[in-house]
Amino acid sequence: MGRWGHRMFEGDLDLDLKGDVTHAIEEKLKAKSITLEQDHLEDLLDNMTNLNYRPTPSSMSSQQLLDHVNTISDELFEDFIQKKEPIFGNYTAVIFGAVMMGAGAKISPENMTYLRQAADKTESHPGYRLPFGDLGFRDPGKAQFLAALNHYRNGEPRDLRGPRYVTAALTVVAKS
Repeated sequence: MGRWGHRMFEGDLDLDLKGDVTHAIEEKLKAKSITLEQDHLEDLLDNMTNLNYRPTPSSMSSQQLLDHVNTISDELFEDFIQKKEPIFGNYTAVIFGAVMMGAGAKISPENMTYLRQAADKTESHPGYRLPFGDLGFRDPGKAQFLAALNHYRNGEPRDLRGPRYVTAALTVVAKS
C-alpha cells in the first residue's frame, strides 16, 4: 500500500518499524523475567492517548507495565543507538522514540538530544516518493515528530496520530 499520508505512522514502513520496536521492547522485558500477556504491550503503546481506551483485564495494570518499560528505557535507547539499521539508518531509533512518547514513557535528556540529532540526520521529502525509495520522513512528519519531542514531558503520552479536529470531525461523521 505504501504511504497514505505525510505524518508519522501514515505509511507501511512506519508501521512495520513500529512492530519491530514493539517486539524489541517485549523481548527486553522477557529477558528481565517480566511476563506479559499477549498483546498487552501493544495495547499500551497504541492506546495511551485514547481517552476511550479501557484495557482488557490483565494480571498487570497498564501503569505497572509502563513502570517496567521505564526501568529499561535507557537500555532500550542504547540498543537502538548501537544497532543502526543498514537500510533505515537512524529512522528506527526515531520510530522507537515516537513509540515511547506515545506511551508516555521516560526519556532521559541525553536520549532526547540523540532523537533530535537522529531526526535531523534522517532523510526527509516534501511530498510523493516512489514506495521503493521511501525510507524516511515526509516533511510534515518530521515537523510533527520534532514538535512532539520539543514539548514532551515524561509521563504524559503524546498523540502522534494527527490533529484533534480531524478525529472529532470523523467522530461526528461516524455518528450521523
